[in-house]
Amino acid sequence: MGGKALDGRLSCIAAMVPAGGTAVDVGSDHGRLIAHLVQSGRVQRGIATDINPGPLEKTRALLRREGLTGRVDALLTDGLTGVEPHGVATVIIAGMGGELIFDILSAWPHRKTPGITWLLQPMTKAPHLRRSLWEAGFALEEERCCYAGGRGYTVLRVGYAGAPQLYLPWQPYVGGLVPRTPRDAAFLGQYRRRLLAVADARERSAGPTPNTAALREAARQLDLLLHPGAQSWGTS
Repeated sequence: MGGKALDGRLSCIAAMVPAGGTAVDVGSDHGRLIAHLVQSGRVQRGIATDINPGPLEKTRALLRREGLTGRVDALLTDGLTGVEPHGVATVIIAGMGGELIFDILSAWPHRKTPGITWLLQPMTKAPHLRRSLWEAGFALEEERCCYAGGRGYTVLRVGYAGAPQLYLPWQPYVGGLVPRTPRDAAFLGQYRRRLLAVADARERSAGPTPNTAALREAARQLDLLLHPGAQSWGTS
């Protein structure tokens, strides 16, 4: 594909897209991800949406340059408004806060359509997103770490499971993250330290609470992931 290559974050998302069907990229911005998915043959067709005319025009210009205007529809719309589920295999909502991602997902009348894969990449509030998804009946099927511009990100693959999912208080902080590579381990180690720092700060101001206990247990679980088979002597 011509133009700028995908960065590590978008490459990670692209690698998690199931083959075939139509992919919807919500908030497509420059359009490089959806263009890559269609031009590479990963998906058959694409739909790019954006609420702002400027970014959507960037997408349309890229599609014209790459000869993809007949294979990707570019829609000026809010989230998934107006998108019909027929043929949709994958919905991508990336580069937004976790709360906004869930708002967009939950506002779509067809969110419970069987067989749709959701790829969600929160910039903030990942624990809120995981918790909201589980309570709304979505199962977390896979989660991967990735890097772009020196910053770590996480990408969730979820599907509608038909009923609310049970979870322990610490699980929204860990999700499906596992250390597949040394870079994953570095990401999780840094995240573990951040959880402990947040727990320490909150306890200094308000004392121990169920929330700080959940943060410390999440850090302990991450320690067990990072050091399988080793005896855990605490979370500090």
